Amino acid sequence: PADISSAFKAQLHLTDATKKEFLVTDWSMTRNPTFYETPAANSWQVFSGKGFLTPPNATEVEANRAQVVNLLGRSTNHIVYRLCNSCSESHKHIYYRRWTPVPSTMDILDLFEDNWVSQTNEMGADFSLYSTYEDAVSNANGWDFCNFDSAGIGFPGNCGPHTWTPTSEWNSLTKDGGQEDVAFFVEKPSPPSTSPSPTHTPTSPAIAAHTDMPSSDPTVIPVSTSSPVTASPVSAAPVSTVPTNLALNGLASAATECYGGFASKTNDGNPGTIAHSCCSRGDWWMVDLGYG
Repeated sequence: PADISSAFKAQLHLTDATKKEFLVTDWSMTRNPTFYETPAANSWQVFSGKGFLTPPNATEVEANRAQVVNLLGRSTNHIVYRLCNSCSESHKHIYYRRWTPVPSTMDILDLFEDNWVSQTNEMGADFSLYSTYEDAVSNANGWDFCNFDSAGIGFPGNCGPHTWTPTSEWNSLTKDGGQEDVAFFVEKPSPPSTSPSPTHTPTSPAIAAHTDMPSSDPTVIPVSTSSPVTASPVSAAPVSTVPTNLALNGLASAATECYGGFASKTNDGNPGTIAHSCCSRGDWWMVDLGYG
């Protein structure tokens, strides 16, 4: 139509015999509208899509797929976002927040695309679901129900905000049925926050004892907040004498990561977060300072 700018690509989406709607597939327009109010949070990397939301750059997507686990671990909030334009209103925007590190045995791409399973993916312990990005960040209003382990049924199965969802809100890249127009994004690392990350109490009795990573654990180095640091004024000078923290937000990794204590939490600039090992022999932590 003439009233749509050439900068956008429109496709005709026939939803039934009488209703027609235009679906704008320009990537900057498909995200949650609240992101336009808070551009700092609008930092996502697409790694999968189908139907009208198939990503336009296949080469870029393949590169992103290979580093989904890395991006998820490095990001501040560890969130995967599914956009589904063909879904019911309750399932158009779903935010999956990961609480525990992704194990090497998990195929996280298959988890979202084709087989929504419960192994190392327990709701309330390993992850939570939310309807808005703001709820995911603040750990508020999480979904109450999830089911798993139906072959060929991808994310989010019949999970729902309050109860079992009878309609086919799931997606699959290999099985007929489900939703046709979906895309998945992983949140990129963002600048450090000045306020602590929300705490999470796992609902699984098996790991409830590890809630909030107690400071008595010998592998945890607590950050003291009893004496706040006040920055001294720095006089203007042609050359700054303030040292640069090369480790801040650098690519961090560790031999093991447990209880939501991702390696990136050590150097994210947030005193309210810490990394946590799995108490294994030979544990190590490292950060890339950018010199090679």
